[in-house]
Amino acid sequence: MSDTSFFKNHTIKISVDNVDQQLRRYLTACENEKATYRIVEDAISERLIPIVENMMSDDAMEGGVHPMKHHTYQGQPALFCSHSCYVANYTFARGFVYDELKKIGDLPFYDAGNMIDEGNRLLDMIDDLEQGMKYESFNKKYYRVPKLKGVDRLLSGIERMVDDAIKNDFHWSKVSDVMPFYNTATGECGMFVDLQPDKRITDYTMFPFLSQNRQALGVGVPALKNDMLYMNGSNPVQRYNLHLFFTLTNPLKNKEEFELKYAKFDFVRKDVPISGIYMLDNFVGTVVDVNLSAVNTKEFASKLLNDKIFHQKYATLGSEEIGKYFVREYEAGIKALTSNEKVIQSEVER
Repeated sequence: MSDTSFFKNHTIKISVDNVDQQLRRYLTACENEKATYRIVEDAISERLIPIVENMMSDDAMEGGVHPMKHHTYQGQPALFCSHSCYVANYTFARGFVYDELKKIGDLPFYDAGNMIDEGNRLLDMIDDLEQGMKYESFNKKYYRVPKLKGVDRLLSGIERMVDDAIKNDFHWSKVSDVMPFYNTATGECGMFVDLQPDKRITDYTMFPFLSQNRQALGVGVPALKNDMLYMNGSNPVQRYNLHLFFTLTNPLKNKEEFELKYAKFDFVRKDVPISGIYMLDNFVGTVVDVNLSAVNTKEFASKLLNDKIFHQKYATLGSEEIGKYFVREYEAGIKALTSNEKVIQSEVER
C-alpha cells in the first residue's frame, strides 16, 4: 500500500486479505488452465468490486485511509485499492496486470488449486459478504493457515529480541506487558508477552522472512536501505510492537510444555498522538500476523519461557518473578475450571 493507505480495524484487514488471496488463487488457476469461469468473472466485476469498496469504507469510518481508483480494460471494470490490492477478473487481469503482478511475485499464488474449486470458493465468499456476514464470522470460515518458509530463522530472531529485553532488565521500554491467562470456558491456558523489540534485530529478522512469505502474509515488497526496513510504502519502519501468544499443550496435566501459537508484529511508520499523548497501539503502519499453529514450536516456546522469561521480574509485579506469577494464575484457573466441571456434573445428575 502507499504511505497514505492503512487499516485501522485489523479484523477488516484480515477479511480483505482473505478475499484478495482467494481472488489471486482464482486468477492463478485461470492462467494455469488458460480458461475462465464465466459466472465467477461476472461476479467479480458486478458484485465483488462494490463489496470491497464497502469493506474499505467500513475501515475508513474507523480512521483507516484507503485511496481507491476504478479502471476499465476492454469493457471489464477493476478496482485498484493500492499497489498491492487489485479487484479484477481474469479477462481484465490477463491483458492488463497479470504480467506485472508476476514480475513482483504476487502471482502465481503459491497454493492455488483448480479453477472450478477456487472460483466456487470465491463465489461463496461473495454470497456471504452480500448477505451481511460479520467480518469475525467471515474470517473464521475462510481463513487458511499459511504455509510459511524460514520459520527457524524467525524463531531465532524472536529469541534474540527476548534476550535483548532481558539484557535491559525487562524494562518497560522493552516489555510493554506480560499476562498469563486461563480460559475456563475452553480450558486454554497460556501467556501473553508484549515487547518493543530492538529495531535492528527486528529489521534483519523480518526482511528475509517477509521476502520469503509475501503471498502467505499478504504484504508488499520489503526493502532494506541504510539499515532501515521499508514495507508497503516509501517511509521506513520507525519501531515495532511484538505480541507473542503462548499456550500450554496440555493444561490439565503439564504446566511447563508450551507452544507459540502466533507472533503479531506492528510495523510502525508513524505514531499518532491522542490528545497529545502517544500510545503504543495508535499508529500508522502495517500489522502482520504470523500464525504458527501449524508449526511445531514446543521445544522453542518451552525453553524460551521456562529458561528465560519466567526468571525475569516485571515492574508491575514487584519482586515476584514472572514464572511464579504464571503458576499462581494457572493454579487459580485450574481450581476454577474444576469447580465449574463439578457444577456442570451436578446439574447433569439432577
